[in-house]
Amino acid sequence: MTKRLSLIALILALLIAACNSSPSVKPDASAEPMNPVEFSKAVTGASQSTLELGKALADDEVGVALDSLPAGNPVGGFMSAPEIYNLARPNLKVANSELSTLTVFDGDMFKLERGVYSYNESTYEWEQIGESDDFVASWSFEHNGASQAKVVVDWDASSAVKVVSDGYHDVEVPTGMNLSMSINGAKAADLDAEFDWYESATCGDTYQPVRVKVDGFVGSSDKVTLDNVSYRINPNASTDTVLSSGKVTALAGADSAELSWNVDWDAQLSEDEDCFLSGFDKVTASDISFSYDVSANGKTSGLSLAAKVSDIDPEGESLALNGSLSVKNEGSISFAGTLDDSNQNGIPGENVELSFAGNQSLSLEAFIRQNFIAAASLVLQFQQLR
Repeated sequence: MTKRLSLIALILALLIAACNSSPSVKPDASAEPMNPVEFSKAVTGASQSTLELGKALADDEVGVALDSLPAGNPVGGFMSAPEIYNLARPNLKVANSELSTLTVFDGDMFKLERGVYSYNESTYEWEQIGESDDFVASWSFEHNGASQAKVVVDWDASSAVKVVSDGYHDVEVPTGMNLSMSINGAKAADLDAEFDWYESATCGDTYQPVRVKVDGFVGSSDKVTLDNVSYRINPNASTDTVLSSGKVTALAGADSAELSWNVDWDAQLSEDEDCFLSGFDKVTASDISFSYDVSANGKTSGLSLAAKVSDIDPEGESLALNGSLSVKNEGSISFAGTLDDSNQNGIPGENVELSFAGNQSLSLEAFIRQNFIAAASLVLQFQQLR
């Protein structure tokens, strides 16, 4: 993962979602059916607008600062986000080596990284210049002249850290932390994160989050704001559930986008021999809804989806789904069938039927084939943002 988008990736990885007050979003039931050409054009338009917004966000001084972040531990590893992702993913079981950029092993346990660090441009090394209960890192970069970036991670900003087990060692973890970033003294990011950790009846607290919630913003002139982005695992309910919801808003000059979602999975979770929850591949049903609106270069578009997923194959190779996808102010399509790759040609969707206006229908695989060139071009342009 590249540095330019690493902080946003870090945020989105920290987050993943607890089902609380976020409302379920539904497509416009009155939307008229669309034909395949109209639908393809509308989705491409929304994607192009998102691409333009993404370009503006990547050019914000926060993106430039992260792009200039020197490599090396502790800061290079910490800010590159894969370990934060590991911290947040619900089916977490990590090897000890994966803790190295989040924690320091003192011979008995893994402790959260702390101290004040500065990058020495003469020696090309990170140097610890002070002690702190927080993790503080500063470095210089060029953006409209010489600039200075500073990141502060307050591990116990709203609640004390705790000690859990990874199955081999004790590990210090946050329960209420804050990550902030300033550029030339002005606040450029401020994120609050809350964590609950799985309590095994056999082994006690384990290195596996069962609730993560993040609120805050990233950006200076342009901003990405996270509102109640969260997940929650309920392993002790009569039916095990994994719940996710949240809202993310992006602003770049006159352009903007807003994404909100609600996901409710029914799963068959169990505790494995290492006292971690497992069985996340045994999802029996899921309700999914999201709403997305984007405005860029004077063009406004939006998508909203509601779907039900069931009969999920334990190996993750197929699932049944049905639902509808609406395009704001233009129309909608519906879909139903089994999502798989039964013909083994590498393109899924031959058994999912898309229903359009005038009783037209098309398989998802055929739709992907017809729009492959346009889709591939957009993917390449998004990758260039990195």
